[in-house]
Amino acid sequence: MEKKQNASRLISSMVALSLATTLGVPSIALAEATGNDGEATVTQQSTNEEAVAQEGAVKEVSTFTELKAAIDNAANGDTVKLLNDIELDQWLMIDADITLDLNGKTLSNAKNFWDVKDNSGNSMNSLINTSGNVVITGNGAIRAKQDDCYAIDLVEGSLTIESGEIIGNVSAVQVEKGFLKITGGHFSQIQQSSWGDKFLINCIDAAWKDGSAKIAIAGGTFTPLRKAAPKTPPPSSPQQAIQQLNQATTTPSRGMRAMRPPSTAPTG
Repeated sequence: MEKKQNASRLISSMVALSLATTLGVPSIALAEATGNDGEATVTQQSTNEEAVAQEGAVKEVSTFTELKAAIDNAANGDTVKLLNDIELDQWLMIDADITLDLNGKTLSNAKNFWDVKDNSGNSMNSLINTSGNVVITGNGAIRAKQDDCYAIDLVEGSLTIESGEIIGNVSAVQVEKGFLKITGGHFSQIQQSSWGDKFLINCIDAAWKDGSAKIAIAGGTFTPLRKAAPKTPPPSSPQQAIQQLNQATTTPSRGMRAMRPPSTAPTG
């Protein structure tokens, strides 16, 4: 099922890639995109907004029940570490200042979350919903079910992603408010919106404009979902080959000028 972005501001994968390759990294750069219809102008500003790490307990978990309990009862500074791949029964709501150590394991959902209510009556839109100061590390994966939900929704606070594979529908990470910092990891889409592949890393428009949602990208790789162009069947006759050539060369792509083939072939 296709998801509609609710007044979202584009942070395209190309913006992310350009930042990742141009930053020299003692200071993090804040990507600012302006423009309409997916056309973005990017500037870089230094920022000192970072989650403050605290020492706390390490809670190792092997099941969804253990994982949810560890997150629900976490104190600031705790680390929750996966020991197994875990299939989520409902989304994880993180409101403490913790580190989620994927430890090479995968979080995923097999049943639909999108617009389904959790046990507390909240409508789910992602595997992980964060409103604390959260760090994700450990080179594992957060993988949303095909045609279902985002991987991560940052509601407020800060989120730092250091590593891991983040796979979502329409958006791998959405920022409603707060500060998203990406220093590593791989981000990809398994579903586009009706606007195409523009929302791999995304901010809500109003929050982007008023400065309450910010993104800084200093590393990582980004793979939007590219839909393959339909293949043209091979011509069945010389006449059809000429017709296909005329169609291909007289119908320009956006931003390109068509060239019509000569009416007669050159003689040798």
